[in-house]
Amino acid sequence: MRDVKVKTKEEEAAEEQAMREAFLSRMKAEVDALLVADNSSQPLSLEDKLRTLKDSHKEQKPVFLSKEERQRLALAKQEAERAERLKREQEEREALRRVVDREKQGTSEGGG
Repeated sequence: MRDVKVKTKEEEAAEEQAMREAFLSRMKAEVDALLVADNSSQPLSLEDKLRTLKDSHKEQKPVFLSKEERQRLALAKQEAERAERLKREQEEREALRRVVDREKQGTSEGGG
């Protein structure tokens, strides 16, 4: 059998924090390199550069969800689909009811 080590929430949080710090360190180094390379123009603000780099990094980084989060999202999606289906069915019933009412009015007026 394989020994699988399950990480605790504290270990996961520490690992995530270390990854964030490493990322911010790399981004700061990139920003510093850009500022040195482009000394002649107005330097970019560190916050602006970090924001743009973080935004681009978010698009590239896959999002890993826990089982509970996936289940919660699936339930929410199912509930939204169910609500949409019920709304659509209600609208169809109302439309059908209007058609039937018009037909009844047309037959009662013309059949007299």
